[in-house]
Amino acid sequence: MKKGTIREIVSKLIYDPNIDPADYSVVFKDSSILRRVPFTYLEFADDGFYYFGNFYPLYKIMAIIRDRDGEYLLKRNIFGIRIIGDKGLEFPDYPMDLRAIYDDFSLHRYASQLLFSLRSRLEEKDFLEWFRILGEFKVFNYSNYTVYIITDPGPFRGVTLFVSSNKRILLRSIPTPLNIDDVRDKINNHKACFQRILGDIEHIFLLEHNCVRIKNYLTIKQCSKWQEELVNRLDRNFSIFIDKKGDQKHLLDICDQSDFLFLDSESEIELARVIGIDSSMDLNNCTRLRNATLNPNTLIKIHDKDIIFAMKRSGSVSRGANLIP
Repeated sequence: MKKGTIREIVSKLIYDPNIDPADYSVVFKDSSILRRVPFTYLEFADDGFYYFGNFYPLYKIMAIIRDRDGEYLLKRNIFGIRIIGDKGLEFPDYPMDLRAIYDDFSLHRYASQLLFSLRSRLEEKDFLEWFRILGEFKVFNYSNYTVYIITDPGPFRGVTLFVSSNKRILLRSIPTPLNIDDVRDKINNHKACFQRILGDIEHIFLLEHNCVRIKNYLTIKQCSKWQEELVNRLDRNFSIFIDKKGDQKHLLDICDQSDFLFLDSESEIELARVIGIDSSMDLNNCTRLRNATLNPNTLIKIHDKDIIFAMKRSGSVSRGANLIP
């Protein structure tokens, strides 16, 4: 990208349809420190931007960096000043409902960070009180595990905890999508990709050495042979989500459970080819949300540091689309 003034570079990242702003980070002066955060976490306005409700003028920006290769689009004098990361959301000191503290958009954005913090708490004696901060759950038995699945609609729906005598394994799932009309002002400049929803959602993963599937967040079974073949072609930390109706099926998404982050759309398409399953997503149709025509029954995958899932709510949305309770 051709370099320019701060305003020119910011404008290009916001408006150039060939650029994904989620690929970039911004370093800016925050009091006596420098802070590096994803570009998409900043809400730009005339002559500046907002970050966690505070306004910063554009001249506070000291660097703009492409994350995948470290290329600087802008670099001012940042030597000798401490650089720290995004503020994130503060994890509570004692068990309390996260949705009583934070709004749903923030919880969707920071779900991976919160689950990462929660994982260590689940080793404590009161682990179920900690697990309940995500929402209400149902209890199942599978093999030698007791299984807890969050059933409350929201940012943590489907999160699953497997508990045995010597192990506790936490897995993230695709949450209840946000209503796009409620959050569009926050993400209108984000790039998004779109997938048609068929019906049943199956979460497939390896539990130790066994392939397990959770269907529609509510039933746990051993994988079929073709599901086992799919998941064995991936990194052991990856779990996959299949959208299925009758004989039709396609890849819905892939989550890296080591850090609870969903893969970006390009990586997802590449891995779909590797494991040999179709994806209903066409990268050529990915666009900035401000330019998108949105239809019900279409899953909107918004490129942030993580993937934020949304849908357009309508009375015509099929109940077969099991992402919507």
